[in-house]
Amino acid sequence: MKNAIRLIALPVAIAFFAGTAGAASETVSRVTVELLRKDTRNLVVTWEGEKTLLHYQGKCDEMEEGKTVSLAIRGELNGNDDYIKINEYRSCKIDQVENITGTLAVDYVYNGNTNAFLTDEAGNQFEVQYDSRCQSMPRSFKDYIYVKQYGTLLQKNDELVLSRFEGKCPVLYVWQRKKSEPSQPKPTEDVIPPSMVTGAKAIPRKSGAYVYWKTASDNVGIDYYWVSYSPYKIDPKDYAVKDMPNLTQSLKKNITITGLDNERFYYFYVIAVDKSGNASSSWSWETKAMPRSSISEFPAAATAEKLGLHLAQETSASFLFKWDSITGAERVNVLLEVDAKRELVYYSYTKNTIRIAKKESRDGKQMKLIVRAYDIHGQMKEESISFRFRK
Repeated sequence: MKNAIRLIALPVAIAFFAGTAGAASETVSRVTVELLRKDTRNLVVTWEGEKTLLHYQGKCDEMEEGKTVSLAIRGELNGNDDYIKINEYRSCKIDQVENITGTLAVDYVYNGNTNAFLTDEAGNQFEVQYDSRCQSMPRSFKDYIYVKQYGTLLQKNDELVLSRFEGKCPVLYVWQRKKSEPSQPKPTEDVIPPSMVTGAKAIPRKSGAYVYWKTASDNVGIDYYWVSYSPYKIDPKDYAVKDMPNLTQSLKKNITITGLDNERFYYFYVIAVDKSGNASSSWSWETKAMPRSSISEFPAAATAEKLGLHLAQETSASFLFKWDSITGAERVNVLLEVDAKRELVYYSYTKNTIRIAKKESRDGKQMKLIVRAYDIHGQMKEESISFRFRK
């Protein structure tokens, strides 16, 4: 009887341990995004002391270079059930993990061949022959791929990794190594491009579209924006800036495009140019709109709606001002002027009240509170109120 019990219990124990032996617990780690390409869904991080390329599925647009991101890893970081965790509701599956040492600029690719001219990050140029698994080498000028090098210069058996999870292959031969000595910019020369334009949106109009976007940043200052549009979806990486279709310049962060065909989709792209002539390294994400003949040429704007700015309370120490919440307002800016000099500005203010302290420095001076509300069309409504106090 005892032997029978042992015979039954033993398989149960084996099944139990077999079911749990392969299970891997999930760990979440924060890493810094060192290089990010949202168009090809690639990011580069340092993982366990090595530069690591991750390719992901989905849209994790909240990621930014220089910022941290969470990696949810089951056992080893290898693309099996690993994912990028943006928040409780958003994540992107990691489907490729490669150790790399850097990037190679693609200068030229021979059609129907597996030869290309590549330039490394130090400016050294190589003509290489590579394995046929990398036949989908990108052919866009100034595009780049990733590389795993085993020496200081590109050599045979180093590995090339394409951007879109399209292939990984060894270098078969390397010719014509040429060390480039790029000219160094003058210390006073501005070579830093503006940031990529974000938040581009297009609102359909009758025979046109209203396009607006968020202000780009630059170390010197933005000079203007180029807006390009096409009735066909295009990849801006395939064009030099000057060759983009239907280029239109805007000094503001919005523009109205007219003369478009109704009942047809148009795709819009925006790029910033700084005061030194540097353009953003990439165009904005595309936005599209379909002009319609049924749309009123002048939208029923809420210009008649007032902000209702008023003094709600005054105490011995402060003033409390209120205004109405405006339907459709994209942002609200609040400014305070003291004797016609601007003392404070709050951009994208989220409340509809503000308390102004009765500081000694403001005693007896003429103060003016200004509230400006902007709608999605870039139209602004402004109200102000003047006041002063004596202690």
